[in-house]
Amino acid sequence: GELGSAGAAVAAAAVAVFAGVGGVAWATQPPTVHLSAGIHQGPLLIDHSQKLIGDRGAVVRGGIVITSDDVTVRNIAFTGGEIGIEIDGAENVKIEHVRISGTSLDAIQARRASVTIRDCLIHSPVGEYTQGIDISFGFDLPPSLIEGCTILGGREGIVTHFANVHIQDNHVSGTTLHALGLTEMSMVMVEGNDVQNALGVGIYCGDYSECMIEDNVVGGTRPDMASGDRTRLGYAIVAHSGAKAEIADNELSRNASAAKAFLGARITAE
Repeated sequence: GELGSAGAAVAAAAVAVFAGVGGVAWATQPPTVHLSAGIHQGPLLIDHSQKLIGDRGAVVRGGIVITSDDVTVRNIAFTGGEIGIEIDGAENVKIEHVRISGTSLDAIQARRASVTIRDCLIHSPVGEYTQGIDISFGFDLPPSLIEGCTILGGREGIVTHFANVHIQDNHVSGTTLHALGLTEMSMVMVEGNDVQNALGVGIYCGDYSECMIEDNVVGGTRPDMASGDRTRLGYAIVAHSGAKAEIADNELSRNASAAKAFLGARITAE
């Protein structure tokens, strides 16, 4: 896509400039690419290290794919497509101050990746299975961080599968499965989040995951009577299928039920 071409051109220019001043390697300082105001048709590809910074009014329609380490994406709006931002097999990726709407699968999806996501806004999902942020299959990589994001609606707001993630100071509301779904032997710190008006379950720790759940506010979780599932009766916190959840100093209010463990899982309160 056009982003790959632009990035390659900037990288080539950087190498030429640094070579003329003593051969300093640009790899220690990835080039910065500015995405101009207006709509850019995706999916765009970032396959080498760079900082992609959007000018005011920069919008990508159809998403972006990141396959390189050491990439920063900042100040861009994404709309439409299956996935807004897809990170595949990359480490030290930073996603900052982005807005994502109208996706049909995941707003942000990270596979075999280590990523820092800060100050994002995710809203207006398309389809009943859409997720906000999905970080999966990177347990052996450096921990990922999700901080300061607002996620409105969708099936799950934040979900992890076999991953090591710190989820901190986010606002998630209006989800239809779990606001936070921490599964498949994940190791997750959940701290200082505000979870509101989830259907069925607010925070879910399952499938032999280990979850530290501290200083969160969970309110207005509603029972999902249509599901016929007794684990979805409006619980603020659920531990399921051998998971271990340690909870401390959470504010649980206006939920149909507080916290409960099922199928060999355990909840301990500090």
